Amino acid sequence: METIDAEERRERVRKRTIDQASSAWYTYNQHYKAANFYKFLSLGLSSIIAVIGGVLSYGLIWDGVPNWQMIVLAVSVSVVSGIQLVVEPGEKRDRLQKSAQQYHALFDDLVDFLSLRVPYENDRDDAIVAEYEEFRKRREELNEKMPDVSSIWYHYVKWTKGSKGMQEAFADDIAEELFE
Repeated sequence: METIDAEERRERVRKRTIDQASSAWYTYNQHYKAANFYKFLSLGLSSIIAVIGGVLSYGLIWDGVPNWQMIVLAVSVSVVSGIQLVVEPGEKRDRLQKSAQQYHALFDDLVDFLSLRVPYENDRDDAIVAEYEEFRKRREELNEKMPDVSSIWYHYVKWTKGSKGMQEAFADDIAEELFE
């Protein structure tokens, strides 16, 4: 079995913690952006219903809209309302916002761990490793119980930045930029 000295062990913990923090950073950004998408989707659908409702009210009160258009508008309200019920953008936004906040808290804790605990020689190595393991377990638990938006994020970045943007968005050196 390979034995490693304390300095190498600490460096391994530091690198793994940077990986965990980088992953948490990407995840909370994904979740915040997805939550914003659902916020605007909810606002858009509600606005469509309000505008159509206004036109329907105008048509009913002043007979300013032909009957066939009133029927089309009424069916449109039903369709948009059905979409709202099925998609549940408000609930999805709330779940994503909550998960983003939890991943963000994990990220902040990992950054604090990297800057306040790992560099100091007087802390015992086994305590540092145990603390890292707690963060790793916390990340696994979050991954199991929080919504997955990685495919949404992937398609969003590819659509907005193209294939080259995918490489830039997921560059390996982001961790070094975050923690130096």
